[in-house]
Amino acid sequence: MTPRVARVVAFDGGLANMGAVLAHVTERGTVLLDAAVLFSTEKGGGTAKRAPGAKASGATGITASADNRRRTREMSAMVRDFLRGSDGQPRADIVVVEAFSRPPHPSAGAKLAMALAVVEAWCGELGIPTAEVSPQSIKAALGVERGLDKKASKAAVRSAVDLLLWPDGEDTLAARYLLPAGIPAGNHEHPYDALAALFTAVEKDRLRAVLPMAT
Repeated sequence: MTPRVARVVAFDGGLANMGAVLAHVTERGTVLLDAAVLFSTEKGGGTAKRAPGAKASGATGITASADNRRRTREMSAMVRDFLRGSDGQPRADIVVVEAFSRPPHPSAGAKLAMALAVVEAWCGELGIPTAEVSPQSIKAALGVERGLDKKASKAAVRSAVDLLLWPDGEDTLAARYLLPAGIPAGNHEHPYDALAALFTAVEKDRLRAVLPMAT
């Protein structure tokens, strides 16, 4: 019997940078990566940080909230195009995201929530179910030690993801997909984290119910 295969997309990031991966996952847990990309939006040049008690606006009169809405629309278009094929049909059987965890800064939390809402809205429009994995479950699934500082944790996640994709150590996600695409090294964490979330969903068997029969 032909093994069942699911097309899985995972996202990580916010309005500034959103990492996205597309993979085929077999019922045996094998992950075959098709794409790893980074979507980015830029803060408008006419916006400025809000001084205490003042309305946030810049020389062009664009408020920070209006600029965030513009960036949300840009991110929405990129997410839509990644999830929807040229024939208008969904490219994924399921989408995986990391569970929302409140960042220490309210502004960052708002931008993250807007980015996640974009993903959820297009999944709803295209009829794609979503699976959510927690940061703690990601570390557990990848064997990353808890309590590491941010830099060490990122390095551990990258190493674990690369070994899961290439057990013989013959390649890395960065070398195969990110550097050739011109993605700056400082933004590699988002595609890596998206793939880490995908591996966690596979490990926790969240995908089996949506694995279609391959034809």
